[in-house]
Amino acid sequence: MYLKPINTTTNITLSSNTNYIVYLGDADRNYSTIKIQYNVTNSPSPITWSEIAIYKGSPIINNTTNILTFCGYVDVSGVVNSTGNKTTTINVTGITIYDDLYAVFGSVHTGTYNLRATLADDLGAGFFATGGTRPSTTITISAITDSVNPNIWCAWQGSQW
Repeated sequence: MYLKPINTTTNITLSSNTNYIVYLGDADRNYSTIKIQYNVTNSPSPITWSEIAIYKGSPIINNTTNILTFCGYVDVSGVVNSTGNKTTTINVTGITIYDDLYAVFGSVHTGTYNLRATLADDLGAGFFATGGTRPSTTITISAITDSVNPNIWCAWQGSQW
């Protein structure tokens, strides 16, 4: 996947107990790990929990509710408690070639939590959505928002063992 900087100055403020879902694109092979790169520009305190999960599922079209299939997650409470560029590796299962992939950022926290990712997908089509359950549980997408108002952009890389 070719990535280039797009909209790298826009922050998004993550609301507590709300998931932020980003379409990553389709898998070009089977994956056992995925690395997500993002930038924490303001870290929350205190953090009850904070997770990033990877899901797969059909592309989300026309604001329909969609159930995604859970592939793996990691707790990042000890990572997002400081600002700066972050790279998080997530062990995943069940990802095969042509699966549509989604990253889900979520947390329960107090204070302001801002993310700005370091890179964006080539087309700038992040397909941003929200969901209301913890990333490590089943996600039902409840809303699609404009992909440019604002975005969480993240770079990702998978590996096959």
